[in-house]
Amino acid sequence: MMFHSKKNAMKSFLSITVLACMPFLFFNSANASDGDKQLSNAAIASKKKACVSTASAASSFQSNIFQVASGRVTLIVMKQDAEPVLINIFDGDNQLIFKEKIKEDSVKQNFNMKNLDPGDYRFTISRNGECFTKTVTVK
Repeated sequence: MMFHSKKNAMKSFLSITVLACMPFLFFNSANASDGDKQLSNAAIASKKKACVSTASAASSFQSNIFQVASGRVTLIVMKQDAEPVLINIFDGDNQLIFKEKIKEDSVKQNFNMKNLDPGDYRFTISRNGECFTKTVTVK
């Protein structure tokens, strides 16, 4: 495999690593555990900024979200620098119900969504104008 730059090589490495880890992460994410982030419908005060999904092969971080039938959502974030990413979760009324700043290079977090009201919830992972969004549905 030939890369035109170090940056492209790193992005390809991150993408391949995320893909290789998916089966393991999915298998280990099927059941809720005590370490899951517990979500509720209580709104969090914040200054809302529009997040337009811009994540692509040129992104400075890689992220994905997996939803399993047990009411659990697994979030994966991988990056190669000290610049933090911000995780926000919004309910169907666009109210912020969860926010956290992640500084680690790679993170896997599980969210227990069983106690949420039925509806759509939007996850956004962002930094420096880049944004990854995914909507999950709670039934």
